[in-house]
Amino acid sequence: MKFFNIRDLKLDKKQIAILTAVFILFGYGFIYHPLASQINFKKKEWQNLERDLIIAREFIFKKDDLGRKGHILSRQEISLAIDEITRVGRKQKINFISISPQGIQDVSGAPYRCLPIELELESEYKDLGSFLGALKELRESFVTVRNFKIVRHGTVYSLLQSKIIIDLYVKGEEGG
Repeated sequence: MKFFNIRDLKLDKKQIAILTAVFILFGYGFIYHPLASQINFKKKEWQNLERDLIIAREFIFKKDDLGRKGHILSRQEISLAIDEITRVGRKQKINFISISPQGIQDVSGAPYRCLPIELELESEYKDLGSFLGALKELRESFVTVRNFKIVRHGTVYSLLQSKIIIDLYVKGEEGG
């Protein structure tokens, strides 16, 4: 049994050109093109990660630009932050009816998580405004107001009953 030897082939220049073109197309189709596709996919993935990083950095810097003094909490600091919120509220003559932390929620593509807290309050108009403004000055936490509902107290017209949902920002720790 004799093996095929390429030197035994008698090829003219046209046949060599055709074989060369076939090998180049084969290389392009089965090697270069799939690798180029993977490179483009990784490039887009990299760009998305860069965009997410920019968003996270802007969030952190924007927090600083707004003059906020708080920070993103670790899970162990949540109770301290809630204590600070109630302390600030009492200074503003806020009567806390209930404070209900909800479950910690993931924030899409962010290095932090969010803990919504539902506050039910009773206060006068000006005191509620002062309390909401004082949330910006918290030292123990970074807080934003997600939602609020304010209604006049049933019998005392100068009082308001409020349901406010605030978000505390928690570090995106594993196992949380």
